[in-house]
Amino acid sequence: MPRKDDDSFNEVTGLFQELNNVKKESLRGGRGLQPRGPQKKAFKKPKNKQKKPAGKTTFRQETKYQMIKLIKSGRTLREANALVKALSVGLTPEYLEKEAERNLSTIEYGFSKLTRTRAQQINFLKFKFKPRPSFPIKKEEFLARWLMGQKPRAIDWKRDGNLVRKGKYPTPSRDGSSKGKIGKTRVRGDRKVLRNFKRLIAAIAKLQASGKGSKSALNQALKNAKVASSIKTMG
Repeated sequence: MPRKDDDSFNEVTGLFQELNNVKKESLRGGRGLQPRGPQKKAFKKPKNKQKKPAGKTTFRQETKYQMIKLIKSGRTLREANALVKALSVGLTPEYLEKEAERNLSTIEYGFSKLTRTRAQQINFLKFKFKPRPSFPIKKEEFLARWLMGQKPRAIDWKRDGNLVRKGKYPTPSRDGSSKGKIGKTRVRGDRKVLRNFKRLIAAIAKLQASGKGSKSALNQALKNAKVASSIKTMG
């Protein structure tokens, strides 16, 4: 038997150790020797981690974001408040032609003067058609409320319903994200309504000039007058 200090003994011991390592490696599927000592655990990313919004959003970006979100979700077809929001964005100068905005404002202001003033105090011979000179709230919000038959109060742009994102941080509205998604607003029937409105006032003015324009006749004429116009937006 070879001694420990003999070269043959060391050779046999080394060969045995090498065979033992090969055996261990084969048992581990060829992944190499099992490392010894304490090992660092693999870092795992937390699930459902919410990202913080990148920067602040402006009021215009927020209103456009809500309009697109509401229309795509179909809420504007069911809820009046949601429709007012989307409509007010479509009535901004960015999407609405100046003539159409002027016509809507003129019709609204004309009806307002007629219905809020005593009939016997109106001089229809001097009645002038002009847009409303001032608005108690934002012009587009005022006209949107009027077209929907609601009281002229400011719109609350706080996100509600399906506008609220599930998670810790809300979805930010980004600059330019509405490009190509909102088309020009088309107002149909505004010219016809305004033209018929002027004819109605002219007819009443003739009755007043001839002394036949009574209060009851005026009230009946105003009762039969209806604003018939349609507005279409989104590209």
